[in-house]
Amino acid sequence: MLRKTRVMIADDHFMVRQCLSFALGVFEDLQLVGQARSGAEAVRLSRSVEPDVILMDIHMPDDGIEATRQIRAHCPQIVVIAVTALDAHGADGARALAAGAGMLVSKHTSLAQLVLTVRQAGDLGHALSQPVCITA
Repeated sequence: MLRKTRVMIADDHFMVRQCLSFALGVFEDLQLVGQARSGAEAVRLSRSVEPDVILMDIHMPDDGIEATRQIRAHCPQIVVIAVTALDAHGADGARALAAGAGMLVSKHTSLAQLVLTVRQAGDLGHALSQPVCITA
C-alpha cells in the first residue's frame, strides 16, 4: 500500500493555497490535510490534523516564523518547509531555520522542485539532521 505524505499549507493568499492544493492533489503519494490563513491558525490546525509536512509562508499574519517555532515545540516530528518570496539566504531564511524549519524553499522554485522537496521532507521526517535550502 502506498504511504501518503500528509501535507498542510499555511499561506495568507487564497490563490496560493488553492493553486498549491490543486497541484499537490495530482500526486497519489501526497494528501492535503489542511489549509491555514495565518500563523496562529497553522498552530491550531497542526494539532488537530497532524500533518507530516507543513508548507509555511513565513510572511503572513501572526508570523509564520513564530508559528514554526510553536509547531516544532509541540510536534517535533512535523517537518516545516519555510516558504518565502524574499531572499531565502537572507535574515528571514536564517530566522526560519533557527525557529526549527527543516527546509527552506523560495517561491521562485518550480512546482516540480517543490513536490520533490515535500516528498523528501515526508521521507526524512524528524530524522532530518541539517536544514536544507532550495532556491532554484
